[in-house]
Amino acid sequence: MTTFTFLFSSCSTKEKKRFVIGVSQCSEDVWREKLNEELRIAALYYNNVKLDIKSANDDVKMQTQQIDAFVNEDVDLLIVAPGQVSISPAIDRAYEKGIPVIIFDRRTRSDKYTAYIGADNRKIGSDMGRFLASAGVSDVVELCGLSSSSPAIERADGFESIANGQNKINLVKKLYADWTEKGAYHVVDSMLSATPPHFTCIFAHNDRMAVGARKACQKHGLDISRIRFCGIDAMPEEGGGMQLISEGKLFASYTYPTRGDEVMQLAMNILTGKKYERENLLASALVTHENASVLLMQYDETVRQQSRLATLRSRVDKAASDFQTQRVYLIILVSFLILLIVACALAVNAYRTKALINRKLKEAVKRQEQLTKEIEDMTQRRLQFFTNVSHELRTPLTLIAGPTEQLLEDPTVKAPHRSMLEMIHRNTHLLLQLVGEILDLRKVQTNKAELHLNRFDLQKALTLWSEDFRTIAVRRKLTINVETSAAGEEPIIIADRDKISHIYFNLMSNALKYTPEGGRITTSLEYADHHQGERHGKGCGEGRTAASLREILSGSRRRRRHGHRPFARQGVRRAA
Repeated sequence: MTTFTFLFSSCSTKEKKRFVIGVSQCSEDVWREKLNEELRIAALYYNNVKLDIKSANDDVKMQTQQIDAFVNEDVDLLIVAPGQVSISPAIDRAYEKGIPVIIFDRRTRSDKYTAYIGADNRKIGSDMGRFLASAGVSDVVELCGLSSSSPAIERADGFESIANGQNKINLVKKLYADWTEKGAYHVVDSMLSATPPHFTCIFAHNDRMAVGARKACQKHGLDISRIRFCGIDAMPEEGGGMQLISEGKLFASYTYPTRGDEVMQLAMNILTGKKYERENLLASALVTHENASVLLMQYDETVRQQSRLATLRSRVDKAASDFQTQRVYLIILVSFLILLIVACALAVNAYRTKALINRKLKEAVKRQEQLTKEIEDMTQRRLQFFTNVSHELRTPLTLIAGPTEQLLEDPTVKAPHRSMLEMIHRNTHLLLQLVGEILDLRKVQTNKAELHLNRFDLQKALTLWSEDFRTIAVRRKLTINVETSAAGEEPIIIADRDKISHIYFNLMSNALKYTPEGGRITTSLEYADHHQGERHGKGCGEGRTAASLREILSGSRRRRRHGHRPFARQGVRRAA
């Protein structure tokens, strides 16, 4: 069992803590879809991470509710791209509850966050200003994002710091939209519908708004080939800013990196207690017609590599799943083998125990057989002894019986000598019968003894048998009576006369033994019902219990007479 426990302990690996990361996106666009996909791909490298991504569709109230919901769900970490700086209170509540918060892409007006990661929007704005100045752009319309969003504020500050310091750039108009193509289209359309300023460039704070501004200019019949449209993001996807630059629809853009892998790495460093930086600025670069094609090729290669990595990841996941399945099968197989070994060990132990018990039983049976043999030998020796003694007794008894019968045949012998001779003859005959029974003891033990039935008068037999004890009774001053009046007519029975006489003689011997001098012994014969006769013996002497009666009748007890109690009654009952 120790091996079994060790096996399961070694096979079972300690499971890592599973982290739940909530992601709150302020809106849905190509840039954020790319970020979300990068986050999902990066999460694949961590088997213990669950991502829950939600978008607020530029609705501050909805994003507040989503952040509060993440807090109530007790997520392990929160990644927030704030739509506007007014979202700060919701982020503060999460931070104050102890949930690590990563601010991404945009900032809030509060410093209650764990870490920030994103591009330097002021640097992006200033770099774009330097590029336009070096390109000879003079009159510029700046199309900003929401006035309450940090990227719009920082990009405008960076661009205007260059425009105000460069005599070549004239900021002729500053417009605000909602970061969408449609919103930018309406704002520029409204400007062109009124008295439009003279401009040769529109700098939009993202590529979508630059596309919307271009469409508005086309609507109003402006020569868009003479107007330079610039943006920020330079997304390499289909319809993104990088492709538009390559096609000549945009003059320039600035990469605004998503880097979902770095965001995920920062989150895991925070969750696992590793070292991390609170402020993390992502590198970005200017994209023009000269480098757009190269960057697109690099992006295509990156997409292919990511696809191959995703394929490899799926294969690894399948292999890991197969490994886990095989591992479970192996554990089950090893467990079965261990159970089989334990069962075999128990079976062997049971076999040995059974063999030991059988050996002990055989020894006990052997001892029992030996003891039985010894008892049989002893019994045979006893029987042989009794047989020898019986043979020795039969000879003198025969010698006594012969002269007694001759004297009884002599008519000159008169009473009372004749009665005494008859008593001697009866008792001699009884002794001869007893000796014969001893000799037939083997037949009794083998259930081969025979019952010799006789039809005789029980009343006359009792009267005759009682006379044999009268001489002894007279000497001990005892009175012997035989009452047969209750029996009615002659009680003729069919029984073994010799065995009945033995029973009667045994009873009378005990009665004479335990009846005090001057006492009386009465034998009464009567009918109990139509099918059974009863014989009662009564005497004066000690009362006997049932146990003592059994001892007396079995001959296994010899009792000396002690002082006698007053008259007590003893009865012995036999059915005939």
